[in-house]
Amino acid sequence: MDELQFLNPLSKEAEIKQLPGFPRLKPAYILKINLGQILSIGKHSQGEPGLCMCGVSYLCRQETSTGSLTTADGYEHAVTGEVVYGADWLINDPDEKHARPNLKLLIKTDDGIVLSSEYTGVAVFSEPINRMWQGDPSVKTFPFGISTTVHSFSTGEPKYKHLEQKTFVGNGRFVIGENPRTICVESRISEVIASCDGD
Repeated sequence: MDELQFLNPLSKEAEIKQLPGFPRLKPAYILKINLGQILSIGKHSQGEPGLCMCGVSYLCRQETSTGSLTTADGYEHAVTGEVVYGADWLINDPDEKHARPNLKLLIKTDDGIVLSSEYTGVAVFSEPINRMWQGDPSVKTFPFGISTTVHSFSTGEPKYKHLEQKTFVGNGRFVIGENPRTICVESRISEVIASCDGD
């Protein structure tokens, strides 16, 4: 996928400096959301109705009613659950180079608690992504670097109240399944760790 575009700039380990006062990231969760029906809202200048990333659709709604939430290895606040409801109100930029995901989800944990979760962010467009929405069988799973996101959780259950007291950010990609063909958005989510050091 030579035409694939990433968010710019991508981080490289050698370039990451732990300067005083800046936060750090701690791997926390892996969120996988299976994409369903797309409902376009607004006007398409090109492409077929229902394909929100082919043309200049201003807004579309995408069903995201199945998926999973698991915990990264070593993270002390374990949560495991299934996505039982969700939708993405995706806004495309007029220049068709970026999109703005706006997902709202309900996640049922393995002990029966329902969590409300939301995330927003920015995603980059490129020709391979357009071909993915058109059903091109040559398009396979994408590498990370397609999107960056900010995640939040809400709950009335004291056991999971710690989720409301933390800031989470994510890094995303598309995972393509075969037979039948499916599209999954995978987000690797990290907790933002505050720094108490000074200059």
